[in-house]
Order: sequence, then structure tokens, then C-alpha cells
Amino acid sequence: MPLPPEEWTPDFLQYPAILIYGAAGSGKTTTASWLVKERLLLGHQVKVLDPHRSYGQWLGLECIGDGMNYEAINEELLAFSLAVRERYTQRSKIQNYDPPKLTLLCDEFTQWSSKCSHAATFFDACLADIRKINMHVMFISHARTLKGLGGTSGMADARDAGLLELELEAQVDPVTKEAAPKFLGWLKYPGVSLKNRQRVRLSKWMKECETFSGIVEENVPDGVGEDEPEEKNLKVSDLLNEPLKSIWLYTKKKGGWVSCKQIYQADIKVLHGKKMVEVRRYLGLLSDYGFGQIEEEKRADSNVRFLAY
Repeated sequence: MPLPPEEWTPDFLQYPAILIYGAAGSGKTTTASWLVKERLLLGHQVKVLDPHRSYGQWLGLECIGDGMNYEAINEELLAFSLAVRERYTQRSKIQNYDPPKLTLLCDEFTQWSSKCSHAATFFDACLADIRKINMHVMFISHARTLKGLGGTSGMADARDAGLLELELEAQVDPVTKEAAPKFLGWLKYPGVSLKNRQRVRLSKWMKECETFSGIVEENVPDGVGEDEPEEKNLKVSDLLNEPLKSIWLYTKKKGGWVSCKQIYQADIKVLHGKKMVEVRRYLGLLSDYGFGQIEEEKRADSNVRFLAY
């Protein structure tokens, strides 16, 4: 008999690496939307990589890759991989290290192998123990094969040991004759063989969220934007590697909001030869690590602003 949702969905709420796959119409995006809502309520920041996003989809979330912009997605894959490394560096230096929770939702991951040069490195980083640094990833794909997951080679054992997998089933709607969710699936825990996976039942209350705006606004972490003790300000730069350290020190000294253009034009030696888009990416990493706040929605690279904490 299939497990009811209340018995298996709690495992989905905090597990670091999840794969949701199945045929068209099986409810992959709907299930992922429900999970995103639940994670937002748990205090996660959520980013969405979706090259085929339709109008209004993932409303209220930061979406990357609109219009099949694989270059932007590729940059985010690299940024995530670098963030994993940087957070582990900080974990070795900070007692009881507890960075902000981040979930990256990767929709249509099937298409990324030939489009994104950093896909393999990213997939490898996601199968590491990212739970300890509060980083999470959700893959949506039509299949669990390595080809379906972006063509990553040599990763079968790591996939089987690192992903919590949910295969969803579809059925033909008797009225519309179109594919529709069957509300049944198979749950495979990491390290468990396919033949021993668990039959599970989904519920119609696990429905797609039309907008995430209100949830995001209500769940801004406590203390963001508040003044920190002076002692922390004096020592925090020692927790960062270059060029993040120099950028944070410059913006902290300037005080208030500092634009990407100001940083780019400043005489910061470690940034010599860097491009404006790279400076913007560094500011995004500082924000992800909890060292400041970035304001970048609908802004050109030069007008992106950063406020150091």
C-alpha cells in the first residue's frame, strides 16, 4: 500500500539534494512548486534556473535563464559551486557556523549538458554533503538517467548515493484526453536500490503556488539590515578569501549602498582585469554568504547596489 504524504513528505522539506522526475503531465512542476513554498516558510532563499519559464511562473522568486539564456544559467552554476567551497572554508573558521539557507531549483535540467560548461562541476558539488552548509538543490527532469540529468559522465554511483528521488506517474484524463497527474509515485532514498524504492501517494493539497511574493516578504530572516557589534565588523573580513575580502572591506568602509560601478572604478588591485559582470557576481556571493544585501532586480550590472553588513 502506498505511503500517505504525511509519512514521507517531511523528508523532502530539508533534504539537500532532490530529484523529481517523470513523464509529461505527471505533476513535476506542481510538486516542486509546493516544495518551494514549504521551504520558503522554513526560511530558505530560493533561486530558480528555468530557461523555458512562462509568463507569471515562479512569481516572486529570483529567476535566472529566461528566454533560454544558458549563459546566465552557466554563471549561476559556477557561482553555486564556488559558494559550496567558500562556505566550507568559513565553516572551518567559524564556530557553530550557520549561514543563510539557500535552495536552487533547476528546472529543465535535461537541456544543460551541451549548453553549460559548468554543469558537471555543479552536479558534482550538489552530490557532496552540502547539508552542513545550508545549501540545497532540487532537480526537475524527465528521467533519472545521466543523459537526462545533463549528460554528466562517471557519476552514477554518486547520483545513487546522494539524491533523494521521486518518480511521478501520469495518466490520461478521461474527459480532456490529456496527460494528468496520477497522484502516485515511487520514492527512492539515497543508497537504496530501485527495486527497493517505496510506493507513495500524493495529495491534491500539494498544489502549485500561484505567487510566492507574500511568502518571501514575510520570511525575511531576523536581523537582516540591523547593526552588528563593532567587534564582529573588525574580524569578519578575516573569514573571506580574495577578491571577496577586498570588496567587502571597501564597501564597509564606504558605508551605505555602493554601486557595482563604484567598486569597478575603485583602485582595488585584486579586481584589475576583471569585468563588471564578475564584480556583480562577487556581490551576489557576498549576499548569499550573509555579508551584505544586494539590490539587483531589473538593473544593469553597473547600477547593481550592495550594502555591507
